[in-house]
Amino acid sequence: VVSGFDGYVTPAVTHYLEQLEQSLERAKANAPLHIMQSHGGVGGVDNVVERPVGTVLSGLAAGVIGAASVGATAGHRNCISLDMGGTSTDVALIRDGHALITSVGSFEDYPLNVPMVDVRTIGAGGSSIAFVDEGGALKVCPQSAGAMRGPACYGRGGTLHTVTDASLVLGYLNPETFAGGLQIDVDKSRAAIQEHVADPLGLDVAEAALGIHTIVNANMAQTLRLVSIKRGHDPRDFTLIPFGGAGPLQGGRLAEQASIAKVLVPPTPGVLSAMGLMLAPIQHEGLASYEVPAAEATPQQIRDLIAPLDDDCGRRMGRDGVAAEDVSRRYFAEMRYVGQSHQLEVEIDAALGDDLIDEAIQAFHVAHHQAYSHSDPTAAVEFVALRTVHRKPSDERSLLDKQRRTGDGQPATTHRSVCLSAVDGYIDVPVYERATLPVGFRIVGPAIVEQSDTTTMIYDNHAACVDDFGNIIIDVPVEHGGAV
Repeated sequence: VVSGFDGYVTPAVTHYLEQLEQSLERAKANAPLHIMQSHGGVGGVDNVVERPVGTVLSGLAAGVIGAASVGATAGHRNCISLDMGGTSTDVALIRDGHALITSVGSFEDYPLNVPMVDVRTIGAGGSSIAFVDEGGALKVCPQSAGAMRGPACYGRGGTLHTVTDASLVLGYLNPETFAGGLQIDVDKSRAAIQEHVADPLGLDVAEAALGIHTIVNANMAQTLRLVSIKRGHDPRDFTLIPFGGAGPLQGGRLAEQASIAKVLVPPTPGVLSAMGLMLAPIQHEGLASYEVPAAEATPQQIRDLIAPLDDDCGRRMGRDGVAAEDVSRRYFAEMRYVGQSHQLEVEIDAALGDDLIDEAIQAFHVAHHQAYSHSDPTAAVEFVALRTVHRKPSDERSLLDKQRRTGDGQPATTHRSVCLSAVDGYIDVPVYERATLPVGFRIVGPAIVEQSDTTTMIYDNHAACVDDFGNIIIDVPVEHGGAV
């Protein structure tokens, strides 16, 4: 399947990248062209056209790399990234500053045995359509209203009632500044929700809009649990990093439902994927099958298998202009108990010493217990595959430098009528312009923080503070013992 995909896309990818290189030359660009890859690193054009299947779903990887970089810089190395846009939401677990990698990925219905950042995608976004099914239940479906006709509020002929329409009706979004000044018609949002959701359910418009948010949040929270609790991770040990155009609006409620006690909203959530592309390391990987019982494996066998992988990665790094002394190496083994159909990846010592087999077995037992809450140190273990990773950090790390703001006073605020619950109805809440918030400024919800690329909602009983890097850190009250 992998070779088939390569053969299918190679002509198109090669032609596109050649044209792009020529355009950059005509523009006298003096920087090398690097392409994002599925495993979270970038590579030069010559390397990418050699195996273009490595770019499948690479856009999702860039967002995770951006979240991992921002989180680690601010001291939050265990994170869950949540990229919510118009049509979908992408969720990934980040552990100790690194995105989790899987070699059991897929594209549509086709399995792809290539390393890629482990991202779960759900059909839930700002343009997701709400509807009442034949049984009278409110649902938010994976189908999107799209961008051309769009949600009812766009005024482009679309009549579909979406999550964005609900956000406008509830007062969460500012119709005067939404989407860079797009002419928004809240009355059309209200009418669409009234006709298709509120009337069929016997609710008023605000109750119907709150119901739409409740449903879409429940769908996304389930995905947060899937990447954390169901993999043996306590979500209270992680920080949620919502980004994309809609992520920071929903992040607080999602954290509540998934028992995540902290939310980090980066300075530029709407373009964090672009920043991740800039921050991605130059990286190349090699993968080799090694289906051998651990009792029969030897360190020399592993060294002999890894050596040609290292040679190939070294060749590709050199082709991208990276000196050998600037390259770091990491090695991984996929392992499982004999008889299992699934495997786990563990890191093995980069020195590849004589103790690496015993160390890998011990690391596998620990990883298995963490993922599945049980392990059996007496059971036979086998290797499945070996992976080598060569990387050089990005030269653009200055993007993460501290961005302290000056000013000690209270930022000027406006107010907007917002509905957070059916009981309280619409209440006035303060609205802050994010660019005016100084480092250390504290906000107790409910409140709204607006900027050009997104809106951050600080819900009732949530407390937020601007850290030294310009991130908004939100403390979310989480009851112990709830979701976990």
